[in-house]
Amino acid sequence: MDSDALIKLTKAGLKELIVDNLEVVVPRRVYKETAEIPRGRFPDAEEIENNVKSGRILVRETERKGRESSGPGV
Repeated sequence: MDSDALIKLTKAGLKELIVDNLEVVVPRRVYKETAEIPRGRFPDAEEIENNVKSGRILVRETERKGRESSGPGV
């Protein structure tokens, strides 16, 4: 899940439905953008942080991929 989706689901009140029924895994970058950096400034950030602390949202490291394209014409 990316930052935009996580923030919009939180604002819409739908994040809890998702985390209650699915395993939600976000990259560490998304966690930083949605919870760490805005901590204390937005209620959404606190809500996301609480979900991470309780294990309802899992944070994982992701591998950085090069800029090579695997699409047509390569």
